[in-house]
Parts: sequence; structure tokens; C-alpha cells
Amino acid sequence: MHENNTCKSTPRRSILRVKLGALERRVLNHLDHFSIWGAGRDGRNFVNDLSEENRKKVVAFGDVDVKKVAEGNRL
Repeated sequence: MHENNTCKSTPRRSILRVKLGALERRVLNHLDHFSIWGAGRDGRNFVNDLSEENRKKVVAFGDVDVKKVAEGNRL
């Protein structure tokens, strides 16, 4: 870390969106369907930032917290 480190001033969500774009191009665009592991903040952000086409491919959410994946719980 140094005082001119750009990652320090770059919002976390912006970095995640760049990573997601690469994941969509390299992997998700080529799948018929997939599941999301993590129904908390990061899982919701992941789904919300997906392209509309890839959002339609999500078939399930998984998490260790039953409250987050309870029937009828919407992201």
C-alpha cells in the first residue's frame, strides 16, 4: 500500500462490477443456467449487476443462513 494506490480510493462495488463483467464474458454467457452461492449483500449485488440475459439464467440461491433463502424471500 502507498499513498497513490488507486485501489484504496476505488469503491468496492466498482471493482466487483469489473470482475463480474469478465465472469459474464468468459463463463456465464456460455451457460444455460447457474446457481448463486450467497444470498446476503454480495449475492444480491451480484444478481442485480448481472446482465438481464444472465439474470434470467439464475435457477437457485444457496446459503448457510436459512432465513436468507426462506421460501418467498425475494432478492
